[in-house]
Amino acid sequence: MENHGVIIGRKKSDWIAGSIPYQERNPSGDWTPYLVRAEKQWYPTFDTQACVSFSANTLCEIQIKQQTGVEVNFSDRFLAKMSGTTQQGNWLYIVGDTLRKTGGVLEEEWPVPPEPFGWNDYYVEIPQFVKDRAKSQFLDKYDVQTEWITITPEELKKHFKHAPLQLVIPGHAIAGFVAGVGIDGRKVKYFDTYDPYIKEMDISQISDVYKILLTVKRKLMNQTKVVLSKDGQTVYVAWPVPDIGIEGLKKIANVQGFEVPNPIPPSSSL
Repeated sequence: MENHGVIIGRKKSDWIAGSIPYQERNPSGDWTPYLVRAEKQWYPTFDTQACVSFSANTLCEIQIKQQTGVEVNFSDRFLAKMSGTTQQGNWLYIVGDTLRKTGGVLEEEWPVPPEPFGWNDYYVEIPQFVKDRAKSQFLDKYDVQTEWITITPEELKKHFKHAPLQLVIPGHAIAGFVAGVGIDGRKVKYFDTYDPYIKEMDISQISDVYKILLTVKRKLMNQTKVVLSKDGQTVYVAWPVPDIGIEGLKKIANVQGFEVPNPIPPSSSL
């Protein structure tokens, strides 16, 4: 079995399903409308072995897009280095803990180096001024909680309504975005870091499921305004809570007779 960078294991103090208050943030359980740009984890000269960091960042980006309508791109290279990724890969819980405690930076702050490059170039020490930006670009804006999920069709479909999920298949960590597909309802669709980027598999292939739940902080959400339209009028509406999501806002708007453009243009950049 080829290992693309996931190390199996968890610590005794890790939370399991039920530790985080459950909400149906996306009642359909399908995160397809909020998928972000695809990014590869390999290059002609080497593989980053950073599938855990790539998939973790993807899950955060999807949730930010669902909650705000804005697509961001975090540096996978930054998270992989800050979480201590080795040539054998990394543990899910270590990358999750790094997101919670250290945060991340945008891609432009710590991009992939010019090709050709190798392992030592990709994992060079990060300057302190770049590390310092993780506070303003992540920690000040988002809260992250993590827990492990039991692998059954019912549990997967339930928790996909709360968040997209990090899945482990043989030798690889991926970003799952919908469960219950296929004739027998036992397939999961996922977003990969190897072409083709959208794939599906049977749940029997999954060995671990990890929830990385991202919440846009209330202060930021209260400052974010979205545009609604009715009878040719433009109305700016403050978003009152962080967990309503685009779909929740649409439901509220439709009751009032407003239409919500998709994606919703924010009044300020996140």
